[in-house]
Amino acid sequence: MEIYSNENLRKLINSYGVAEYKKRDVFNDLQRFINAPNDKRICALFGLRRTGKTTLIMQSLLEQNANKCLLIQCSYEDDIGTLNQNLIKYDEYDIIYIDEVTKLSNFVNAASILADKYAALGKKIILSGTDSYALDLAYRDELYDRCRLLHTTYISYKEYNYLLGKDLDEYIKYGGTLTDGKTFYNNDNKNNYINSAIVKNIERSLAQAGRDGEFGVLREFYERGEFSTFLQKIIELNNISFLMSTVNRAFKSHDIGSLYDLLLKNKETTDMDFSFLKSKDFQDKIRLSLSIKEPLIAKASRETIEEAKKYLEWADVIYRVPNSDEVIFTQPGLRYSQLESELNVLKNSKELLACPAQIRNIVYDKLESDIKGRMLEDIIFYQLAKDEKISYKYSTFKYKSVVDENMGRRDKEIDIVLMGKKTNNSYWIEVKYSKAQDDNQSVHLISKTLENKFKEETNTEVTGKIILYRGENLSITNDITSVNASDFLLNPYKYLDY
Repeated sequence: MEIYSNENLRKLINSYGVAEYKKRDVFNDLQRFINAPNDKRICALFGLRRTGKTTLIMQSLLEQNANKCLLIQCSYEDDIGTLNQNLIKYDEYDIIYIDEVTKLSNFVNAASILADKYAALGKKIILSGTDSYALDLAYRDELYDRCRLLHTTYISYKEYNYLLGKDLDEYIKYGGTLTDGKTFYNNDNKNNYINSAIVKNIERSLAQAGRDGEFGVLREFYERGEFSTFLQKIIELNNISFLMSTVNRAFKSHDIGSLYDLLLKNKETTDMDFSFLKSKDFQDKIRLSLSIKEPLIAKASRETIEEAKKYLEWADVIYRVPNSDEVIFTQPGLRYSQLESELNVLKNSKELLACPAQIRNIVYDKLESDIKGRMLEDIIFYQLAKDEKISYKYSTFKYKSVVDENMGRRDKEIDIVLMGKKTNNSYWIEVKYSKAQDDNQSVHLISKTLENKFKEETNTEVTGKIILYRGENLSITNDITSVNASDFLLNPYKYLDY
């Protein structure tokens, strides 16, 4: 256990060189906790690796009088008893930062002493740890109602752009950590991050709890030493499912933006015969090239898979879209890096390798664009759902319905709906990855049949319709506004009723 105070603490803070760093949004919440009257609660920075917890501590220390602060860095050789003895020894300090607290062997089961003994005496206690899930376990048990959690895992595009100056394409490919893209840059980095920051995080936290049944229906996997592999496969298969649904969309013959129609209109391929793209046999082979026959998952019941997703949700790795089976990964770079790997499997399938080069390139570009488009939709949905100012006024959800039209019954979907919680107004938002305007972008927004059905089901008027894409801000017909997606994410309130 390393302890820093006074001059040693000042030297340590200076060595991190954080004085010129921009501050995360959660920094203000941390400072408010420190400066507020003591309410006998402690504060915990909760988040995965490389999301800025240690930097936040150093930036916070810079704002304090170092003579009143104590920083304790824990190791796996320590326990709560050792920490307690040092807190007694250094009793004169009022603000105590405890970094890597989850390394303490009995932290989950004995964390309450920090609130009951020290916060109750008026001391400000700030915790941080690599095994973020252990902090959540302690919060829900030992520290229940005596701890304030400050989440760091989710880094919105707005914050990512402010901190690193990166654009929306960079965020889609690498967003989620503050390492300037290095974490998800290649397979090795990605796999190391999944294993160390997510999977081992959850496994160590559950093992540290040390209670019978803490692993729940996943205990059999833990006892066989397969718990880590199982969680990794759950992450992998969720992303493959996302890719498969994207591929299905791209190959649907009636899809307005279908691959087949795109090839028909492309001047480089108008004279080629690519009717095979519409054949069920070809499409089945493409889907098969992406499927994984995973024996470990085959042994798992639906209940077991749901339990694994629950752990990932508690660890801030995934977000479940309300009233839906859809899962959004809170770190887009993690999803994109896995999708890129699986897309390479598809690119190297013998079916596509047998196609002319022009077709292969168009297929690849189309699928990559569709992947980024669906990811952009998730990014916007999640940022709106997480925004406290927006969620105070609006509910965020997806709207799907089957409508009867001249061409028969059709599935129609609005990508994002913001519906007033205290008013009867709502916004319909469609998300497109395209830089160009296209009449097809508004096809669902202008459907009166869909709008009337929505009004009937929700008793809500559609008072705003927005297309988010990568082009210029423009107003078009039918009261629809096209807005640059980056501009919208940086300041959504500008385009909504406030």
